[in-house]
Amino acid sequence: MRDAWRSYDPIAETYARIAEGYYFAKPARALLSLLDPAPGSRVLDVGTGTGVVAALAVHLVGPGGLVVGLDPAVGMLRALRKRCSAEAVVGVLPLLPHPEASFDAIAAAFVLTHVSDYGGALDAMVKALRPGGRLAISAWGTSPSSTPPGEAWQVVVREFISHETLQAALGEALPWEERFSDPMFLEAALRVAGLTDTRVDQLKYPVAMATDAFVESRLISLPSRFMESVLPAREWRRFTEEASHRLAEAFGSQLCFEVRVNLGVGTKCAAEHSVVGRTATEMRK
Repeated sequence: MRDAWRSYDPIAETYARIAEGYYFAKPARALLSLLDPAPGSRVLDVGTGTGVVAALAVHLVGPGGLVVGLDPAVGMLRALRKRCSAEAVVGVLPLLPHPEASFDAIAAAFVLTHVSDYGGALDAMVKALRPGGRLAISAWGTSPSSTPPGEAWQVVVREFISHETLQAALGEALPWEERFSDPMFLEAALRVAGLTDTRVDQLKYPVAMATDAFVESRLISLPSRFMESVLPAREWRRFTEEASHRLAEAFGSQLCFEVRVNLGVGTKCAAEHSVVGRTATEMRK
């Protein structure tokens, strides 16, 4: 398949072992604290991945509640099933396979930047909320690729693939990453979607990890997966060796850096909103 490199199925094990703990566990707890689902409530985790948010939600809602983890990657959903009792459903925004007003809370962690029509995605999630329900979104403010070791990694990347080629591919895979790195853009998107009591905070998270672990996390990133799909096998091996060597030479065996995460939340009005998809689509032009 032409875009097979965008699939998260082959990387589920490494994602759960490396990326989840270092990058996503702490923001997941913050996201759930914004939603604060009550015992017995119904929660949808859109783009659940390996289920770090869903597993926390299962604990909060208790045996009388329901947590659904939605993701297009079956490999990720297998990891979800192994870790908690959340219901695993194959699906992708904006086509949510649930009736309107089905959930008390919806989480979408680091997923809106992947969606070409984020306005339609927000519309679908708001429709799936019950009146008074809450939607919480997270997006990178400063991702691992924008940290000092991430920038050192990108120097090597540019020696093996042109910036224009890589950006064209990432423009399709992550069309809104740059825009959602701005907290004001995220808050505006929540308001345009018809949510009230909107709030966006940018939180800082220190990361300390072995250089080898950072390399593993970079190798499962979308830029690296695209590179592996287009480079000859010999060139790909040479790139991984060179990038690993440069990082170790520059930073040693341990890395310390900081990432920033935008966390937004809003509440669905008791009265149904209208023309959300059209308005949100107009906003992004």
